[in-house]
Amino acid sequence: MANDQELSSRLEATEQYFTALKCLSLARSHSIASSPLNALALTSHALSLASSALSVLSSSSASSTTTLRNIDVNASDVQSLHDLLTGELQRSRALVAILHNTSQKDTKSSSVSKPLAAQLSSYPTDGVDLENIVTYPPQLAPIPVKPLFLDVAWNYIEYPSKGQQGAGKVAEKVQDASAPTTEAKPQKKGWFGFGR
Repeated sequence: MANDQELSSRLEATEQYFTALKCLSLARSHSIASSPLNALALTSHALSLASSALSVLSSSSASSTTTLRNIDVNASDVQSLHDLLTGELQRSRALVAILHNTSQKDTKSSSVSKPLAAQLSSYPTDGVDLENIVTYPPQLAPIPVKPLFLDVAWNYIEYPSKGQQGAGKVAEKVQDASAPTTEAKPQKKGWFGFGR
């Protein structure tokens, strides 16, 4: 088989024919799933495969005259697939052009209604509308807050409520000064041994 160029090219063309059929099936699935760009790419790839298979199989001398369907691919099969894919490619191009134009109109209309302060994550390619920078008058909107607030400076700042606790501690220290000194063990407070 390595020396038979005609057989190897015919086998390669047959493989391209069936790969084109698979790509056409996937393109139709993407078209149904509302993904016309993917359908266009797959249809274009399938058409290129069918064109290369058509050039090999149409010049082949072996032609099947039987009406029974089998694994052999003849020139009429490839020609019909090529014609079908040409039509599908034009249809996919039209769908992409229509959807692309409508999506551009939608983005232009949505960008006009949004103020510039709400579009800080996207770069304005058409220029900036300086008449619509912020929403005025401002609208009431929820603000996210932290569920846990750690006051790290609690031990270092004299708060009014902490002053009352501090006065009680001073009185305890005065009473403890008159008592015999005992070795006091430090108690761990708060998280990880520090805190309130």
